[in-house]
Amino acid sequence: MKSKFSSILILIVLSMAFQISAQHRGDLLNFQGIDYVISEGYSSLSIGNALTSANGNLQTMYYNPAGLVGLQKFQMSVGYSSHSLIWRENQRYRPNRQFATLSFYLDGLYIPDPKNNNKWDYEVFQEDTNYHVEVPPYGLDEYSKEAADWQKEKKNSNWNQIVLGVPVNLFNRSWTVAGAVNRLPIFDYDRNDTYLTPHISTDQYNDIPPRVVGEQDSVRMNWYRFERMREGDILTFRTAIATELFTNFDVGLGFKYLNGKSDDKLNLNKIGYFDLMGGYNQYKFSYDTSYTQDVGTSKYKGFGLSFGASYRLEKISIGINVDLPWTIKREWEYTEEHDGQKTVLKGTNKVKIGGSYAAGISIYPHDKLTMRLALRKNDYSANSYSFAIADSTHRPWVDQNVFAAAIEYRPFSWLQLTGNYEAFGEVFVPDGNGNDAQGPASSVYSLGVSFWAYHSRIDFQFRRKVLKYSDIYFSNTNYNYFQRDILTVNYSFLF
Repeated sequence: MKSKFSSILILIVLSMAFQISAQHRGDLLNFQGIDYVISEGYSSLSIGNALTSANGNLQTMYYNPAGLVGLQKFQMSVGYSSHSLIWRENQRYRPNRQFATLSFYLDGLYIPDPKNNNKWDYEVFQEDTNYHVEVPPYGLDEYSKEAADWQKEKKNSNWNQIVLGVPVNLFNRSWTVAGAVNRLPIFDYDRNDTYLTPHISTDQYNDIPPRVVGEQDSVRMNWYRFERMREGDILTFRTAIATELFTNFDVGLGFKYLNGKSDDKLNLNKIGYFDLMGGYNQYKFSYDTSYTQDVGTSKYKGFGLSFGASYRLEKISIGINVDLPWTIKREWEYTEEHDGQKTVLKGTNKVKIGGSYAAGISIYPHDKLTMRLALRKNDYSANSYSFAIADSTHRPWVDQNVFAAAIEYRPFSWLQLTGNYEAFGEVFVPDGNGNDAQGPASSVYSLGVSFWAYHSRIDFQFRRKVLKYSDIYFSNTNYNYFQRDILTVNYSFLF
C-alpha cells in the first residue's frame, strides 16, 4: 500500500503545475490569479470598462487608447489602493443509497475516536456510547458566514498606479501620448477539507471506483485536506498614443508589458482513509498521516498590443477596442517535501490569451450628466497552452462576457459623483455545472466621488465584487463565496 500511495503522490507532484483555473476538488498551481490581473485589475483604478467610449480621460488608456484625444494639458496621476478579500466554503454532504452514514464523517457531524480505527462503522455505533452525531444547521443562507465550514481573509494596501499624459504636436498633427506603471496584486486561495481520492461520486477526475456490491469487493478511499495559496505583485508598463484621424474620429494604439512574481504554496495533508466493503453501508474508517507541501515561486512575463477608435458627436460618443492575442509565460520552481523528503521541480508554462473585443457608448443628455454602457468579450476559449510536461487533465478557460454601465453626475464644477456596475462570468466552470462553456456570474458595484481644486483632482472609489457558485456532486454540494473590496484614492496634477 505504501508503494502505491507513493506512486500516487509522484503523479500529483508531476501534474502540480499544469492544472488551470477553477476550484473543483482541488486544482493545482498554474495561472490562478492572472485572470484578475488581465481582465479585472484595471477596473479597480477607475470606473472600469464603461470608459471604452470616454474621451479626454487619462484612464481610458486601459480600455481604449483613442479616448486620450481631448486631453488638453499635461496630467500626472498617482494612486493608492487597499484590498480586502474573503473566501469561504460550506460543504454539505448527503447520505447516499449505499453508504448511508458516510456523510456524518465528511460533513463533520461525527468525529471518530482513534481507538476505533479499522472497525466497522456499525460496530462502533453499537459499542461506543460516544458515537454522537451533531444536528446539522438548518435555515441558514448556504453562502453565509454562519453556514461556512471555514473563512479566509486577506488584506493588502500599496500604491497602484503612476500615469502620465501629455498632448504634443508632431508632423503637423496633434497627438496625445500617455504612459503608466501599475502595480496589481495577485491573490489566490482555495481549500477543500474533504479532498477524496478516488472520488466516490463523480467521474470528472477519471478515478471513480467500481461499485462495491459483492462480498469480495473493496475500495480504499483516501481523505485529505487540500490548501492552495498564491500571493504576489504584477507590474504592468503601458504606453499609448492617440490622434484625431478625421474630424471627430480618433484612433489610438496601446502597448503593455507584464512582469511579476508570486509566492506559491500547496499543502496536501492526509486525514485518513475509508475501506469500503461489499454490502450495504459496510465500511471502516482509520486515521492515517501523510504530508505533502510544495513551496516556491512563479515569475510572469507578457507583452500585448491594443487598437482603439472613437467617434464623437455633441451628445454621444462611440468607442471600440481590440486587444490582440498575446502570450503570458510562467516560470516556476518549487521545493516539494513529502514526509521529510525534499525534491526540487522547475519548468515553464505558457498560455496564449485569445483576443478581446469591446464596444461602448456614452450619452450626454445634460452638461452635468453622463451615462455610459459597454460590452466586452474576452475570447478565452481560443487560448492555447504549452506545458513543461504534457497534461491531458487541465481545464481550459472559458469565454468571458462583460457588461458595464456607469453614470457620472457633476452638480458643481468642483464635484463629481460616479456609480458603476459590471457583470461578467468567471473563466472557470464549477464541477457539476450544466453549461461547460460558461463560468459562474460575478457582480461588481462601485461608487466614487471626485473633487477639483487648484489644478488638482482627487478621486475616491469604493468597489465590491461578489461571487457565489457551487460545485455539485452526487454525494455533496460545495457552496463557495468570494468577496473583494477595494478602496482607491487617486491624486492628479492638472497643469
